[in-house]
Amino acid sequence: MSLLTVHLPIEFSGTGLLLIPADGALVVWTDAWRLLAPAVALSSGRYTQHSIMLALMRGTNQLWTWWNDGEMVAAVVTELNDYPNKLRVCDMLFCSGRNMNLWCLPLLAAIETWAAEQGTKLMCVAGRIGWERVLKDYRKTAVILEKRLDG
Repeated sequence: MSLLTVHLPIEFSGTGLLLIPADGALVVWTDAWRLLAPAVALSSGRYTQHSIMLALMRGTNQLWTWWNDGEMVAAVVTELNDYPNKLRVCDMLFCSGRNMNLWCLPLLAAIETWAAEQGTKLMCVAGRIGWERVLKDYRKTAVILEKRLDG
């Protein structure tokens, strides 16, 4: 899967993956948010539509979209993080869409390739338990437990 280069204005009628440039996030945000909102709702308030959009526009997060015949069917938000020990990690913050069997593995493979080109040594996916069945070449290294303290 090759990564398609996008320029503004974004007009895409094909099928495949687009890495949306920071200055193009607003152009596709309505469609992307429609897909991402259910996943963001599971973040226990860590993220909001506004906080994600700001990070995308600043270029600190990346917006990936998968299109099928000109319709956006998946959206992914990633973030590159540099740790003090010089380890660069690509975190997949959110991933959501329809017809996952059509796009999931090729989309993730393309993100992994891009991340490696950015000097990333580790890809990290935190999400619902079902991801463990899909991402067979990933290993579970932790469990996230939450408890609300505000009632």
